Amino acid sequence: MQEQLREVVARAGTPVEALRSWMTHMFELVSNPRKRKRVAIFYSEELRRTPGYARELEVVVAADQASIAAILYRGKAEGIFTACTPVVDARSIRAAFEAALLDRFQRKSTADVADEVEQLLGFVLRGLGAA
Repeated sequence: MQEQLREVVARAGTPVEALRSWMTHMFELVSNPRKRKRVAIFYSEELRRTPGYARELEVVVAADQASIAAILYRGKAEGIFTACTPVVDARSIRAAFEAALLDRFQRKSTADVADEVEQLLGFVLRGLGAA
């Protein structure tokens, strides 16, 4: 999954497009029925109780945050994200995204993926001082 995510982000022309692509790809994991089943297994109570689950979750979260931070460093270097602290902001963006992802996974959200991405992206870009 992380390899696919890196490829999606690498194809983006700008840091803003990279964030949009990252979010879209991740939302599609819970929107696509086949992929959704894999996510359901990962977040299941049974799997959460297995030895090593907490460590695996830490690895996934760290990889997500590193991916977001790389996008933010690029945006800061290009003068696009003017109010950006990449590592700290990546953690906050990941947390906000996870909340939206879980809403979508639990079917609390009725918006389509594109609308949800744009709402979250708008929030994130305002926080980053996007120029």
